Amino acid sequence: MGSCSAPWYELNLSAPDGNVAACCYYSGKRDPWLDDSVDISHYWNGPSIREARRTQKGAIPSPNGCSSCFYFNQVLPGQNYYSFANPPADTSSAQLENWHLAKSEYEAKVEQASCMPLRIYANFGFGCNLSCTMCHQVPRRSELKRQILAETVLNWHEALTRCLDFSVIGGEPLTLSEGLKFIRKFAPDERYDATRLSVYTNGTLVQKHWDTWKTKRKLSFTISLDSIGMGYEAIRVGGRWSEVERNILDILKEKAKSHPDWGITTNANMQKTGIPYLPEFAKWHVKHQIHTFFYDFISAPGVEDTYHRDNILHNSQLLDSIPNWRDLIDEAVGVFRSAGWGFEADQLEQYRNRVAENAEKQAKNILRMRSQQNRSDWASVTYGKGERNWSKRLEAYPTPGKPPIPTVEIHGLVAFKKTRIGDYFATPFINIKAPRGGTECRVRASWPKVVPEDPYMRLAHIILKDHKGNQLQDFREYRNSGDGTELILIVEIPKGMSKIQAVLTPLGEENTLLPESLEIEMDSRLLDRALNYESSMIPKLRYFSGRLAAIIRIQTIHRLTTFLELAQLRKKE
Repeated sequence: MGSCSAPWYELNLSAPDGNVAACCYYSGKRDPWLDDSVDISHYWNGPSIREARRTQKGAIPSPNGCSSCFYFNQVLPGQNYYSFANPPADTSSAQLENWHLAKSEYEAKVEQASCMPLRIYANFGFGCNLSCTMCHQVPRRSELKRQILAETVLNWHEALTRCLDFSVIGGEPLTLSEGLKFIRKFAPDERYDATRLSVYTNGTLVQKHWDTWKTKRKLSFTISLDSIGMGYEAIRVGGRWSEVERNILDILKEKAKSHPDWGITTNANMQKTGIPYLPEFAKWHVKHQIHTFFYDFISAPGVEDTYHRDNILHNSQLLDSIPNWRDLIDEAVGVFRSAGWGFEADQLEQYRNRVAENAEKQAKNILRMRSQQNRSDWASVTYGKGERNWSKRLEAYPTPGKPPIPTVEIHGLVAFKKTRIGDYFATPFINIKAPRGGTECRVRASWPKVVPEDPYMRLAHIILKDHKGNQLQDFREYRNSGDGTELILIVEIPKGMSKIQAVLTPLGEENTLLPESLEIEMDSRLLDRALNYESSMIPKLRYFSGRLAAIIRIQTIHRLTTFLELAQLRKKE
């Protein structure tokens, strides 16, 4: 790849996150976004982007803000963030001059840039009219309502004439007052005729703004689809495929009729839900001559369960539910290849190979974990007088500085009324004594079938943490039946660990159900060394028929002190 071109190409603005960077993938420290009007150079040559340029020069060793870049982990080999190979066509003299300056400064790895950004990418806000299952903005948008003020960026007259593209994104920018304000002022302004306006949209509302669109010569729509038909509606909750398809076809008609410089593309997040529809997705795009881009799932607070339930790349056990997954991808690849669309075909083949490689790596562990799930020698860790259901002992932990967690009762179950990142319910800490080689425990949670089913309702995300707040690695699978849903976790307990805690967090934007039942189970041979939070520090040994044999088995993996403690207790008898 060489070095990334982003710090000399793009200025990435995000009002809801309140920061500025060279691209949305940069993980280093970012500069704050200000509502006040400041010269664009304040951001373009600010500390974070200068640091990104030094990183690409090799002056900042790894780990740094560009290490393990999500973008370069999934793009095709040899692809850069932006290619300076050839000057862009249909540009003004100011744009072309700026492009050559940016190219030379990229090649020289200049830290203090004299060029202006070739692309300004502005996230105006998180507001949206859909609640997509994988969207990391959804759980945060009720709290992060800040928008980029249109006038702030409209004051950058020189930069707007010298950049090649101004990208408007959200959320859904057509639901954002400031995003619409910017579009309505920028689109018809003749000073920016040569600057392309790119609108990143879910496509559900474009029909409401035809008068504005028609004023812009160089206009592009990037429409987030992920799938088509029922697959689309399952992922993009609240959207209707028939309406989005109609809007896309209307854009194509207008382009053919009077706006040849318009562009339209789509993108697709790779999810299990969309895999069965991939061949039809490919055929639809080729039929209408609309190119697309595939990208990987991003895990984030509030969408963790979608990541675990729909991401086949990182959760290979999900492939069992779509045994013909490879054939479906290959069929879509064939459709693209036959049309001469090598980019889409190559992307899908790369994704297929990554899925297959990960599945091969995970195969043995999946078999082992499934055998663990079905073992018959798990025994519940109890509290009080043998109570097994820890859901009755959950305590609320609201976000620091916020009011109590808003909850609601749904069919007898407690639910988070909305997602507030930082809210959680948790069990008390459970004292354990993990053996020298470490061990595993099983967590089972169940939810009854809720009638009528709410498409916005989700099931609380459950993890185990240690006393320091570190999440313990787990393997999870859901089992659905006519009675409801059961989640089974096999959790790795490192050696020497003394305390664990189950933590439940909300998902999405609407109601998130807490489980009806939550059980934490240990190997019955080790249960004598698991103490609930009410127990003393000395294990209460259970005596039962054949206990001596069990003690001998325990002794093979535990410290010698266990045997000595047992001897003392038997002496007291």
